Amino acid sequence: MVDREKAKQQQSPDEKAWVLEFNKKYIEKPRVWRELGSKYTYMMGTPEVVRMTMLLNLFTAVLGNYAKEQTLDRAAYEKIWVYAFAWSLAGLMEVDDRLKFHKEILEKCGAPLPPITAQK
Repeated sequence: MVDREKAKQQQSPDEKAWVLEFNKKYIEKPRVWRELGSKYTYMMGTPEVVRMTMLLNLFTAVLGNYAKEQTLDRAAYEKIWVYAFAWSLAGLMEVDDRLKFHKEILEKCGAPLPPITAQK
């Protein structure tokens, strides 16, 4: 985020507020860390600090691609946040638990998700 903050012409001045808002909406309000520790099974155990670092690294990497070309609005910014959030916290879960994470965390939080259809 430091690089984006230095490049004021390429970002919205509201980005800091959005990060705090999404942190409350997706992590603090649903008490994600407690839920993850008690209701989900990981294929490979990782400490919370590693998962949070993965979230920030993935989020920053995806933002970096857009920062060079355009200013993001809140809706696009939230979609990038949800992408990074879902993959960093649920990417190492068993398949059934990923589906449960989708329904119990992402859908309940009102995440902007694309529709899921059965694959043929």
